[in-house]
Amino acid sequence: MANIFHSAYNTTGRGRQPQNRARGAWQDGSEEQDQDGELLQMVARAVIMQGDSINVIRRATGWVFWVRSGDHSILPMLAELATKWHDAAQAETISPARVSLRVALFWGIIAHLKDRHAQMNQENKAFALKSGWMTETGAWNYQRWNPSHQSLEVDPERPALTQAQAQESLELLLKLINGDTITRFTARRELHADMQGTVAFQADVGLRAKGSEELYQQLELLRGLALFQIIGTSFRQEGYGRPPLIRAIQKLLR
Repeated sequence: MANIFHSAYNTTGRGRQPQNRARGAWQDGSEEQDQDGELLQMVARAVIMQGDSINVIRRATGWVFWVRSGDHSILPMLAELATKWHDAAQAETISPARVSLRVALFWGIIAHLKDRHAQMNQENKAFALKSGWMTETGAWNYQRWNPSHQSLEVDPERPALTQAQAQESLELLLKLINGDTITRFTARRELHADMQGTVAFQADVGLRAKGSEELYQQLELLRGLALFQIIGTSFRQEGYGRPPLIRAIQKLLR
């Protein structure tokens, strides 16, 4: 009988002890969860701060290009160029370290525009004049976005660029484009010949490489020029806006 009571006592005791430990563990876990939550918030804020710092730097180097699908679009050309580059890289007929895809794509855009510009006939020029891209004298207008009308309009604050000046700028760009001056040129979507809509490309110009400053100045000269409309392309400098991922993190912190 004593053994029975002794066993019962030990069983009851063992039953209570885990409950006490469980409460202690729960309390410790709650504190750890609070600490983890605070740590996550600190990390999230640090990520946002770092993202903002990077945005400031990218404002001095970054550009965004938009290429539209449709008639005279260069998207099929870019998709074919990317495919040929990958095939050549796999066949080891080119070295990706010497001829990068970013350089091939960016160079392809400027070279294609230069050739199409040089081959414009009277019908093409008449269409450009009717569309407001060119002046009566054949110079290229600059355009700006009108938020009220949700459309592009002629920018009266920037004098038109002559065809000779535009062609000279494109030729200079082709001489300046290399793996050091263009540090990034990537599409936000996978390129394929039959893609529809508008494809955005992220571009970065080198900071210290020889020719980088001159290349940046040429992009600034051509920014907003209606000449790029003949290949369905436009571009501008990277803004200060936070990217979607950083905005999502910021939203969760509120």
